[in-house]
Amino acid sequence: MLVEGLKLMLWGYFKKLVVADRLAIYVNAIYDNSEKHNGTTLLVATIFYAFQIYADFSGYTDIARGSAKLFGFDLMDNFKRPYFATSIKEFWNRWHITFSTWLRDYIFLPLAYYLSGRMKKTSYLFISTENWIYLIISIITFGICGIWHGVATLTEATKIIGKIFTSAGAVFYHSPYDLIYSIIGILFLIILDFKREYFNNRLSILYSRYQGVRIAGIITIIIIILLIGVFDGGQFIYFQY
Repeated sequence: MLVEGLKLMLWGYFKKLVVADRLAIYVNAIYDNSEKHNGTTLLVATIFYAFQIYADFSGYTDIARGSAKLFGFDLMDNFKRPYFATSIKEFWNRWHITFSTWLRDYIFLPLAYYLSGRMKKTSYLFISTENWIYLIISIITFGICGIWHGVATLTEATKIIGKIFTSAGAVFYHSPYDLIYSIIGILFLIILDFKREYFNNRLSILYSRYQGVRIAGIITIIIIILLIGVFDGGQFIYFQY
């Protein structure tokens, strides 16, 4: 568990410092001045942010789980490669699993049980009662989820989405290196998740049966973190929640 915990923490720091905080440089520069940028640039920043928040939060989780293993505690995985999901339902079964499970057990299912006992007819307005219940509790559950994450971002998000569909142009970048490193970080994350999705721990340098390969892999990751990592990127995004 000690070795496993240290590996998890190393991978978590990689996702936070090399991927998430590197992406944050570009995302923050664009989102903090969204009114000055065209829709193409905002679209790139939005795609970057999707990977930033995933790398940031899953990296935070890996560090927490790794730290727990050092003390003998085995915490459940909180992310299972959500961007490989093939449906919205599957996505929420893979993303922030602990929170999604809590929403299901303490809001979704109790509401479903309550409404199924109150709505006696088989249909309302030619729509089955089962579909009405599913629709109502889905709206309530995701509404509570949205409020928990904060609704003050809502007006700005609407403006950005509108601009993405109405304003095109060249992609803005201040430093080509930040853009290149960001893209490389995303590709690295996709490749690793692809490998874990379809090959589990096979072909992994950290889990190779050869000790020399494992040591070389650990050293390589540490060097990449030291060379490319952003060490002044600030706290984890989900600390505010």
